[in-house]
Amino acid sequence: MNILGVSTASGVSRLGILLIVVVAVGGAVAGPSGTLAQGPVDAADPEPAQADRETRARTTFELGVAAYRGGRLDDAVEALRESLALSPRVTTAFNLALALAQMGRDAAAATIAADLLRGEYGSPDDEQRERVGALLATAEAKAVRLTVVVTGAGDSAWVRVDGGPREALRDERTLWLAQGAHAIEVGASGVASQRSTLALVNGERRRLAFDLRQAPGLLVVTGPAERPIEIVDVLRGRGRIEATLAPGTYQVGLVEGPHRSVVIEPGDSKHISLLDASSPAAVPDRRRRRRWGIALGVVVVAAAALGLGFGLARRQPEVEGDPHLGVFEALTHW
Repeated sequence: MNILGVSTASGVSRLGILLIVVVAVGGAVAGPSGTLAQGPVDAADPEPAQADRETRARTTFELGVAAYRGGRLDDAVEALRESLALSPRVTTAFNLALALAQMGRDAAAATIAADLLRGEYGSPDDEQRERVGALLATAEAKAVRLTVVVTGAGDSAWVRVDGGPREALRDERTLWLAQGAHAIEVGASGVASQRSTLALVNGERRRLAFDLRQAPGLLVVTGPAERPIEIVDVLRGRGRIEATLAPGTYQVGLVEGPHRSVVIEPGDSKHISLLDASSPAAVPDRRRRRRWGIALGVVVVAAAALGLGFGLARRQPEVEGDPHLGVFEALTHW
């Protein structure tokens, strides 16, 4: 029989094949009771993913603690950083700060300790807060605390140190840095960034202000290669130094010599030469000046002493008698 142009035999065969396929697919989809079976749990499901992160965080934490106790501080720092990134916890951050302090990386240790006190990794209890505070005090005494202040930037302001990653900057941010020269850059969306280079010493407390409402200026200072020059509180060097500065007044000159004021206006580009000021004719030998100064001082002191002697000789107080009080020295007016 031919149905719709297909013989009955072949039509039955094809129908049978179709039913087999449908049943097979249905069996694969249906569960034992005939309901739809649940497929494998999506890896992006939040709860299992979080549980996995916690497991990995605990494993790396234990590895970090073991490395710390074994004196392998580099391994300890690496493992504890990984654990902290997976699951921010007070104990992990504190142990990481301890390991960094043991390595002499006091600026990094102070940064984490300060973040702990701000609650960045959870809420430390009173005992933990006390221990963190003690660690911060010890670490920052061996580092530099720099407070960066910005105005005219809004919520998009950022700061970065030595070309590193940008960090959010809302009005003010305290940074702990190692001793040495550091480039501090501040910027914001739609605003030209400003940059300043500082020479810092451990234990120092500095404050650096940026005003992003005004365009920065460039100050270039050149001087002798054999003598250090400086932009006071900004940068020191030899030969040539330059800095992108916020508008304002700055002092430039030889480190152990005369200085002059330089006013930087928005968008300025100024070049100050100290080469003339450092020439032998303009800067006499210090020892020669010291000898002349000592000699002149001796002459002045001798003359003053001689004059005082003559004055005392002329104005010797008289001794007068008083019938009631006895002998006393009369007062005289110089």
